[in-house]
Amino acid sequence: MADEIKPSVLDEEKTLELHEQGVVAWNQEMAKRPTDVTFSGELDNCDFKGYVFSGKAKFDRVVFNDNALFECAEFQSWASFIEATFKYTAFFKEAKFINDDMYIFFYRSIFKSLTSFKEVNFHSEVSFSGCEFHGRTNFVHSTFGQYTLFDLSLIHISEPTRRRGI
Repeated sequence: MADEIKPSVLDEEKTLELHEQGVVAWNQEMAKRPTDVTFSGELDNCDFKGYVFSGKAKFDRVVFNDNALFECAEFQSWASFIEATFKYTAFFKEAKFINDDMYIFFYRSIFKSLTSFKEVNFHSEVSFSGCEFHGRTNFVHSTFGQYTLFDLSLIHISEPTRRRGI
């Protein structure tokens, strides 16, 4: 039986340094071996377009101070966005959550503006529990795998939508 490769873990300072180097440097590091990363606090550079997360990705209690761009990002292990705040657009278009044995948590996260999960492939369990969506939100052409939970705290419905009905 082959030995299982244990993921390496980057501390937050190294994670931020690597993120600042850009997508090419990031993906080269992630290709070496599964690597767990953690972000916390306020995040000003929120561009993760095309990033590969080869290990666990934690964005717990992060405040995204700019558009959060996760377009075409690939999550190969579990991802958590517990009590995260997206101040502006949260864009997950064509993101991939590809491991069947992982979990994706959006727990008590607040989406203050446009939120797009367009064409996202959720292969595994995903939970949107206690989340607040204040802006336009879409899951157009997204696919969901084993288990999906939408237990939402607030969905803001615009005045024109309220008048014409849902």
